[in-house]
Amino acid sequence: MLITIDVTSPVPVFEQLREQIAAQIMLGALPVGERLPPIRQLASDLALSPGTVARSYAALEAAGMIVTMRGQGTRVAPRDRVVDADLHSAADAYLQAGRKSGLGLNELIALLRARHR
Repeated sequence: MLITIDVTSPVPVFEQLREQIAAQIMLGALPVGERLPPIRQLASDLALSPGTVARSYAALEAAGMIVTMRGQGTRVAPRDRVVDADLHSAADAYLQAGRKSGLGLNELIALLRARHR
């Protein structure tokens, strides 16, 4: 699992973490049943507080993207939605247009959020 946190971003750290894990789940990089790192381990790996990671995991669990079971850890939940090839192509085009305009990933995400509301 590849996670990059930008401490200079206006997006809260827990939200950056939540978004990146959610994206990896939706794109299949984290397949159904994949075990996520324990909260303390991921917090240590990313130099974050365990509370920040726990908050991200809680939001993902509330969204039905992950499940936590005692003794089995936190895993990617089965999902009904599959991202089709057209959506992948649209995402690629959006990223390419953003790079051409000099925008970073967090800026592109912020733009999508603004348009979504």
